[in-house]
Amino acid sequence: VPKGHCVIFADKNRMNFDIDNLVLISRAELLVMNRKKLFYDDPNLTKTGVLIAKVFDSISKKRKRGSKHV
Repeated sequence: VPKGHCVIFADKNRMNFDIDNLVLISRAELLVMNRKKLFYDDPNLTKTGVLIAKVFDSISKKRKRGSKHV
């Protein structure tokens, strides 16, 4: 697992090590997922939550970069 990232279980079942159930995300994305409650028992919904977290994280990073140049 690369530095600054973690692996989550898409169906929240920590005993299910099926490769399709494991998702690599950044720590920043994990923070968004926890704050916005984007973890679900349904793995497809959690994977959609990961995509939403990526969008929020990307927006946050762009805002931070934009404010430095003002």
